Amino acid sequence: SLLRLRDEAEKAVMERRIEKYITVNKDFHFYIYNRCNNKWLVRYIQSLWYFGRWVNVATLFEHNVAQKYLASHGRIYEAIRDRDEKALEAAFVDHLNDALESTLRALSRLEK
Repeated sequence: SLLRLRDEAEKAVMERRIEKYITVNKDFHFYIYNRCNNKWLVRYIQSLWYFGRWVNVATLFEHNVAQKYLASHGRIYEAIRDRDEKALEAAFVDHLNDALESTLRALSRLEK
């Protein structure tokens, strides 16, 4: 279930098991994506995950990134559970902004 995946991700972060976190994080996201019934969207998102993995490795344990991701996953789960579309949209926007911030931080390292 989505809650189990969120809990597994939290445990992986607490144990600083980045490979486990990356696997469970992807499973969490694709659990949601696959329920959208949009195969094109899922294929497009799959193409982005290789780069996203690199960003996670580079930034996960800095600037409270892991805690931000876990908190937003919790809000996403709760919004889905409660069928609260507005809260879900807000949680996704926050999560995407956090991911963008992490991506920009990782990319800035390449420029140095």
